[in-house]
Amino acid sequence: MKSDKEKIKQYLSIKGLSRNSFYVKTGLSIGYLDAVGTITVTNLKKILDNYRDFNLDWFLFDKGEPVREINYDSIDTENMSLAEAESVYSIIEAKNELIEVLNKQLRDKEKIIKLLEKKK
Repeated sequence: MKSDKEKIKQYLSIKGLSRNSFYVKTGLSIGYLDAVGTITVTNLKKILDNYRDFNLDWFLFDKGEPVREINYDSIDTENMSLAEAESVYSIIEAKNELIEVLNKQLRDKEKIIKLLEKKK
């Protein structure tokens, strides 16, 4: 069984995040993940506040995956700060743009398949 700090390192690795960016974003001291000791509730709250997809069930009970899926349709933006709401909307917009690009690529590939089938 991994230690709490090893689990956080695993999460960062999966997300492709550096420890330094983690320290800056959470305000935890540099080297915190390598220091001896356990994670306090206060520091865990800092992590959860900054990494919304950090799966607490995985962290505490080894249930599920380190990164949890966020349902953006159910996010209550009325109780968020302006910066948080803008961040959520920019993520949604980026995902929608990616979906459009992927759909176009799919349509193009379907056209190519039809042309190749006609040549047979």
